[in-house]
Amino acid sequence: MKKLLTGVVVVVAGALLILPKVIGSRGAKAYDEAIRQQVAATLPGAVVETEKLDEGWFSSEGRHHIRISEEVLSERMPHVPNDGPGTATDGEVDLIINSKIHHGPIAFSALGSRGGSFLPLAAVSESTFELKSGQDTVEIPGTLFSQVGLGGGSGKAIYVVDKFQKDIKGTLLGLHAVDIEFDIDDDGNAVKAQGEMGTLSLKGAKGDSVQFKDARIEADMNKAHGLWFGTSGMDMEQLSITGPQGQQFSFKDMSFRADVDGNDTAFTAAQVVKVSEVTGPDVALEDFVLEYTFENVDTQAVLRIQKTNTEDPAAVPEAMLNEFKAIVERSPKFNINELSFKMPEGKVAADLHFGLPEQVDMNAFPYSLMQQLQGNGTVRIAEGVMPRLEKLSSGMSAQLEQQGFLAKNGSDYVAELKLQNGQFTVNDKPLR
Repeated sequence: MKKLLTGVVVVVAGALLILPKVIGSRGAKAYDEAIRQQVAATLPGAVVETEKLDEGWFSSEGRHHIRISEEVLSERMPHVPNDGPGTATDGEVDLIINSKIHHGPIAFSALGSRGGSFLPLAAVSESTFELKSGQDTVEIPGTLFSQVGLGGGSGKAIYVVDKFQKDIKGTLLGLHAVDIEFDIDDDGNAVKAQGEMGTLSLKGAKGDSVQFKDARIEADMNKAHGLWFGTSGMDMEQLSITGPQGQQFSFKDMSFRADVDGNDTAFTAAQVVKVSEVTGPDVALEDFVLEYTFENVDTQAVLRIQKTNTEDPAAVPEAMLNEFKAIVERSPKFNINELSFKMPEGKVAADLHFGLPEQVDMNAFPYSLMQQLQGNGTVRIAEGVMPRLEKLSSGMSAQLEQQGFLAKNGSDYVAELKLQNGQFTVNDKPLR
């Protein structure tokens, strides 16, 4: 019995000494495999080199070098011209990933590390990034914490920037309090995101600047048929812009919402922009709303436009014209469902709707389009706004009223817009 107990103690002690190293090896290799899976899914053709993978007992360290050739860049960003040094497709681009891989002595992902989980995972990686192009090296701000599954696939990822400031060719970039969580499938075709950004600022050498403050983002997107479908949105407390002459503009309580829905034949894209307050030199607006949609857009034509090769600039105009023709043949529609804002003197509101008939006559394309384009809309301007409009238009608004293009209706001035058979009318009066 004593020998049996001694034997059990020896076996257990040996396991405790060996197991962490085994788990460490598994976690490090799972992370290495996860990087290769993601690159293969999102940048097919790019080459992944493992420069370092030092396996430890509780954590490991890795360095991966992803070589993205000019051909791969041209395939992924065909609309970006390659016309010399400094362009996006100017030769090879290298992405360097420096990682610390937390795996702990058991496969529960080092619970104390950021991104840790009670679910069984192979590891949690903590990565920083550098981007190299030619002689230039750019440090990408922040740290990415990623879960690595037991099979090598990735799961939740969290992008964090505590504080970052760097001068990039005369422009000072600042980031503070960024914390965004992503959930990405192994193929990179489904992405969910939510998080916050404290501040993002850009300051130029001439005193011009842009600052985003307290933004919250969310997205639920799926890639299908070559396009991204789903919903995304952002709420922001304030956007401040300062021009080189010191002029300042401020946008408070902004929100953006976008939705794309469709299939491999056609899709519809909708967006809503709202701003509670806009101020600047001679500008004071409240409750700004812009809501618009593109309907029945040809999916395959848009994909072909994205893949148009710009290495032969002479061929681009004809290729783009052909794709525009394909889009037109599907009879798309464009709607501004609401454009409105309040001024101190009153409210301005408009809606506009344009489209083509179900059967488009493509003879004499594109010159025949205006004869077939149909549209209507309404512009409504509060009576109190007219003096300001008169001043801004140098008297033109009074002329429009005299000619009947602005008609008094209660406390508002109204313009009813119509486009039919190539003729544009306002309040049933031809506009020539």
